[in-house]
Amino acid sequence: MRRKPPKQQWALYKHNLMTTKFGVTGVREYLPAYRGRWTPDSGPIISGIGVAASGLALKTAARVGDLETYDRIARCADPLIATCHAIQSIPLLGIVGKIGSDLLASSVRLTAQVEAIRDRSNSKECVLNLEARFRTTRQRLFKTQEFFKQIKQEAQTQWAY
Repeated sequence: MRRKPPKQQWALYKHNLMTTKFGVTGVREYLPAYRGRWTPDSGPIISGIGVAASGLALKTAARVGDLETYDRIARCADPLIATCHAIQSIPLLGIVGKIGSDLLASSVRLTAQVEAIRDRSNSKECVLNLEARFRTTRQRLFKTQEFFKQIKQEAQTQWAY
C-alpha cells in the first residue's frame, strides 16, 4: 500500500477528526463511529474533543505549515492553559490546574509555537518572544516539580506508621 503525502494525510485527518463545539475548535480523540470505551492514555475528553489529541494536532498543524488550523486550535487552547495556570493556588482546583499546565502540556504547546514562529518569520522579535516564553515555561515546570515533591512528602508523612 502506498503512503499518502503528509499534506494529504493531514487533510484527511482534519476532515475526519477536527470539530467545533460550542465555539471551541479541537480534535476528536476517536472517530464519531467509535463505540468503545475511553482509555487512560487519551487524557480528558470534553464533549468529544480530546485534550491530548488537540494538543498533538496543534503541533502537527504548525509542522505542516497549516497556520490557519494552528491559530483556530491555539485560540481555544490558550485561554484553557491560562485558566489552568490561574487556578493552581485554589484548593482542590489546584490539582486540575497543575495537571493542565504540566510539563507535557507546556512542552507540546511550546513546540507548536516554535514551529508556527518558524513558518511565519525568522525575525529577531519572534526569537526574543520565544525565549521569554521558554523561560516562563521553565519556571512553571520548576513550580510543578516542587508541587509534586510536596505532595509526595505529605503522602509519606500521612501514611508513615
